[in-house]
Amino acid sequence: NQLRLSISLIAVLAIFESGCAARRSRDAQPRRPASHWTLIALDIVLISWTSILTANAQSAFFLFYSLPLLYSAEYLRSPAILITFLCCGAASLVTQYLISGAAGFVQYPLYVVREAFYAGIIGTAALFVRINRIQRQTILQKDLEINVVFSLQRKLQQAFDESTVIATTLEHIATASGASS
Repeated sequence: NQLRLSISLIAVLAIFESGCAARRSRDAQPRRPASHWTLIALDIVLISWTSILTANAQSAFFLFYSLPLLYSAEYLRSPAILITFLCCGAASLVTQYLISGAAGFVQYPLYVVREAFYAGIIGTAALFVRINRIQRQTILQKDLEINVVFSLQRKLQQAFDESTVIATTLEHIATASGASS
């Protein structure tokens, strides 16, 4: 029963984070760093608690630690991503200890494999996020350049129209002064 409640809380938190991400993509102002850390800490605590409730040290529930890692790769800078990685690793280690106890805690290879998995996830996510940001910056730069060109074209057209009006006016003046002489 507690396990179902914990899984439900993780699902609610994931939906909340998705909604925040969608809202943030529409809003111009970025979220404050403290709120990022609150969500990451809440994720880690809920995932750890649920892992403990499974009472199985070799459960695949550790995969949920990838959620705060992916979140930090998307919204935080490199030092903060490293801190999130270390926090997830420490939480995973403490969870292993609480599940297995001191006697059964000699599962070092399992812990190393999990940490390598976390490192792979965070590295891949951070790489894709960086590539995506570079592509967005390139698109914005090209859009700015196109707007400058079109703005210049409009100004040239406006100057041409004004010069045409001036030339026509001068012709009328010249014609009127030629007719009056």
